[in-house]
Amino acid sequence: FGYDPPDGEPFTGLVRTLSAAGQSATYAYDPDGLVTAAGSMTISRDPDSGLPLIAHAGAVTSGYVHDEFGAPRSASHQWPGGELTDQLTYDAAGRIKTRTETDGDTTTVYAYTYDAAGRLREVHVDGALRESYEYDQNGNRITWQDLRASAQGAAPGHQSSGAQASGDAALDAQDRLLHYGHLDFTYNATGQLESRSDTVSGEHTAYHYDELGRLLAVTLPTGIEVSYLIDAAGRRVGRRVGGSGVTDTLVYLDALRPAASPSRGQLYLYTSGRNVPGLIVTAGATYRVVTDWRGSVRRIIDTDSGVVVQAIDYTAYGRVLRDTAPGFQPFGFAGGLTDPDTYLVHFGARDYDPETARWLTKDPLLFGGGDTLLYAYVGGDPVNFIDPSGLQCGEIVVPLTLLCAAGGCEALEALLAAAGVGAVVLGSQPDVGTVVESRGRGNQKGERKHAAKPTGTPNPAKHVRWNDNKGVWEQKDPHTGKWREKPKDWKPPGPDEPSPLIFPPMGNRYGP
Repeated sequence: FGYDPPDGEPFTGLVRTLSAAGQSATYAYDPDGLVTAAGSMTISRDPDSGLPLIAHAGAVTSGYVHDEFGAPRSASHQWPGGELTDQLTYDAAGRIKTRTETDGDTTTVYAYTYDAAGRLREVHVDGALRESYEYDQNGNRITWQDLRASAQGAAPGHQSSGAQASGDAALDAQDRLLHYGHLDFTYNATGQLESRSDTVSGEHTAYHYDELGRLLAVTLPTGIEVSYLIDAAGRRVGRRVGGSGVTDTLVYLDALRPAASPSRGQLYLYTSGRNVPGLIVTAGATYRVVTDWRGSVRRIIDTDSGVVVQAIDYTAYGRVLRDTAPGFQPFGFAGGLTDPDTYLVHFGARDYDPETARWLTKDPLLFGGGDTLLYAYVGGDPVNFIDPSGLQCGEIVVPLTLLCAAGGCEALEALLAAAGVGAVVLGSQPDVGTVVESRGRGNQKGERKHAAKPTGTPNPAKHVRWNDNKGVWEQKDPHTGKWREKPKDWKPPGPDEPSPLIFPPMGNRYGP
């Protein structure tokens, strides 16, 4: 990694050069720390919001449209002989209502409905019901119908009877899944999934964990063991199949994002701040990674020839319907690391099973993750939410500068509340000297206190906020997305140098 800025510019801590797996690439940024170039890709951004407008990567051109609130409306990807376009509409609560996908000459309309608790209820495709779900009072998915189940064959060595078209689930008092159609499950004393048995085929799968509850290995019905290597930071850095050596290796950029896969000879360039790259660089070719609004990989395209080398389609909960090149690269549903042998998806702290729509283990944060159901994936709404860390459901993403311009920060809080989002740190600032209600762990009792009058003006558009609990200004690190305390005598930038986003980089879900 190289961090040296161009001559005459202050040090920012942003990665400027990246070399791994025998490949190298450079990054360029705008004054707000947003990526404008990565390798052969260039990105044009809206000068006011910073949201992406157009991205060019060789033969592949991508265009993005957002509404006046910054919510994604469409993304169009074009290459010689092909096109993939998504257009989104929203309901009154800000949830995605319809998605119109154009894949070449074929247009498909997906319609989503939700229950009273905001959980995904039905998915219609071109007017026909294709997925339906029902939940118990605590949010467990207890019945389902998947009319596209036959679209995918069995996962190798994992589910030879294939995906189930419909069924019922049974759970115990701790919300552990005991039966799911013709599948039976057992758990160890700490609530980690221990075994999975198929009552139709008689096949048995076993799961093994380390002392911290991280998945170490999966023994497939064939007897072959898929095992994982975990580094001191808790990141999955290697994968071994059977008695062979390490077949897949990863080197990380940060806690969640692999920078390269030496075993594949692939270098990963991130352009949107999400947990999935926008570009893959190898010795022989460069590939554009086309994702949907959740960060799920949809197409991998050679930027020179325009040839699609991998195409992936999913159900709403992430079960793979089609994958033309399993294992070509490690990213899959919602940008997670997909295992081609187990079909599990790894997100930071935990592993997710798209067939049952559940985590294999309880939330390590327990109820601190914000959900009463510790095995639930994104509270039953995989259309509008993501969980790249495996610890907490991601918020709906709206650039605050745009929303405040349209009606103030109260409008943002109202929108998030209507969409079912719980307490969030908005990053908006109280009026100087007014009484504000403290949020977060810094004030556990929730008492109200007067903020010390700071010098300067709060400027959410410049990644700046006033921390009432600490009595200091904070500014967001554009590289890590973390808020950093500034010195007591520090003054915030003026409004003449706007900055687009105040949410962490991981939040910008729809971009290159």
